Amino acid sequence: MGILLLHGGAQASTHTTRRSIRPAAAPLRVLTFGGMIATTQQKILFKPYAQLLKRSITSTPWDGEIDALRKQETVSPHRWAAVMMEDSSLQISCSLGLLARDPADNSNSSCGQPSAAIDFAMAWDRSRFDTAPTWADFWDVARHPGRRSLRRDPRTTLEIALLADGVPPEALYRVLNSDEGLDRAFHKLEQIRPYIVWWSTPAEAAHILKSGGALMG
Repeated sequence: MGILLLHGGAQASTHTTRRSIRPAAAPLRVLTFGGMIATTQQKILFKPYAQLLKRSITSTPWDGEIDALRKQETVSPHRWAAVMMEDSSLQISCSLGLLARDPADNSNSSCGQPSAAIDFAMAWDRSRFDTAPTWADFWDVARHPGRRSLRRDPRTTLEIALLADGVPPEALYRVLNSDEGLDRAFHKLEQIRPYIVWWSTPAEAAHILKSGGALMG
């Protein structure tokens, strides 16, 4: 789930002349994912909102890493008017005090509201498969040689590993919520580690597949 997190926007510096002039508002700075996500947001969200607000919006891409947000907040606190991130990143960043919090809500979800839903799906080279591959096929490098592309993040990656290991979807998080389940997922990943091409952003994932850098991703 994409999350839009709001900070108070900073105002531009002002000066005094013979007449009172309303100071121009500084652009709202937004941190968001790059690639097609940013292009789509610019078209259907940022541009119409900027016209409504009569204030420009500047978007900057990021990889969703909390450490990147922490470093930026250390150098320039409250620089961003809004940040797009996932649910778990929201809760962690909120607990670390990196985001503005709703004063009436003390939970670690009080720093933002949902702005988008993001789904993950398998993609593959259609010239190499007559039918849609399964997660078991994803791991079968003997029958289907080639690189595999996976997200450099435990979120979704561990779930995929357990699905490939035969865990039924309805039992996925019960298994993952145990030490044995975690060990099982990491052991499964070790089986194909030499074949993995890691990606951090959706734009990287798309580039790897389009350039032929992986058979499946």
